[in-house]
Amino acid sequence: MSDEKIAFDIDQKLVVNGQLYLKDQLPPQMSFAIYAYGSPDILDVVAFIDASQEQDGSQGMIITPQAFYFQLGQTGHINFEDITSLQLEKHHQNPSVKAIVKTAQGGFAFRRQTIDPEVFLDILSQVTGLHIDLKMTVHEKVAYYISIVLNDLAGDVYEDLELNQEEKKFMKELTQELQIIEGLDEENYCYELEHLCSRAWEFFDELGLDSEEVDELYKIHEEFERLHQIDDQKINDAQAFYDEMVNQYQQGNTQMYDQVKDAMAQLGIDERELAGKSMEDIKDYFCHRLGISRNVMDHLIQKMTHKN
Repeated sequence: MSDEKIAFDIDQKLVVNGQLYLKDQLPPQMSFAIYAYGSPDILDVVAFIDASQEQDGSQGMIITPQAFYFQLGQTGHINFEDITSLQLEKHHQNPSVKAIVKTAQGGFAFRRQTIDPEVFLDILSQVTGLHIDLKMTVHEKVAYYISIVLNDLAGDVYEDLELNQEEKKFMKELTQELQIIEGLDEENYCYELEHLCSRAWEFFDELGLDSEEVDELYKIHEEFERLHQIDDQKINDAQAFYDEMVNQYQQGNTQMYDQVKDAMAQLGIDERELAGKSMEDIKDYFCHRLGISRNVMDHLIQKMTHKN
């Protein structure tokens, strides 16, 4: 692998705190960095990040055509050819993002204090040809993939694609919705992303986008649809049970009704507390007792009403 290839893909976006120096602008403190945490075998340097406050080379990263050396709270070096896996760990409402680089001997985690974990992994993926594995929930992956595609669209990565005004407006709406969703609690975050996944994938598909992220979104979209069908079947079964219970009750058989009352009692639901309440108050009551959000409750009511 050539140093020209690596140098071409490294720029200031990699660095969060520190100064980036490329091959043709290496500073004098580079010599101390090689002595402190590098290797006497280093003959060629692609890039150097000086992360020390004094800019003396005591903290940072040295990138060569064959490996990278680092002193960033942890000290070590990894040869590119020894890397076995690349992982990105990024979670909703958790500011800690980690790039995990593994070899047969072990691994290192790089957080955002000095380098951008996502940019770093992209560089390593290009150099090694390895896929970046995501340590995320399926809903977090939806947010991640959508954000990548939207950023690519905004950055004109798809060179042959020209969006019309309506498409640009919809892209902006998706971006704004994604930003709002990121601030939601976990339950509503998951609920809203399932709907956004469908809309985003359909939009990307209509644009004819061809990328790994769009393919992954489609797979997740299909899985969500499968799970929704299971939920619909459960609602159908519940509706059938309710219809049969009412029919039996009207005929004087209260066994099914009594079973439901017993189940409600076990859940702490007292039918007398519902007397005189408005529909909104009843919704809030059941949300509190069952531990579900209003979005989920409204979704269930909508489905039940649709069945009728």
